[in-house]
Amino acid sequence: AIQCLKRKRLYKQQVKQLGNFQLRIHDQDELEAELEDLEGAELEGELLKPVTAAPAPPVQNPSVRLPTQPMPQKSTSEDDELAALQSEMAM
Repeated sequence: AIQCLKRKRLYKQQVKQLGNFQLRIHDQDELEAELEDLEGAELEGELLKPVTAAPAPPVQNPSVRLPTQPMPQKSTSEDDELAALQSEMAM
């Protein structure tokens, strides 16, 4: 009989612990939902706020075209070396 009473007390403690655990989960869900609502309202407020920064002035391109610099030509010694290498590769 004493063992039955001990088990009954143990079961009641377990039921109480499970009930508290379920309440914490429920509270956590409510807090997360409330946080999402607050973040959504804050984001909506930021999106609807008018832009206070002035837009950047447009960049003006000069209408006169500047002459382009010609590409420097390779020295003839480099051309000679290249031709020699190509002829060696062809062999």
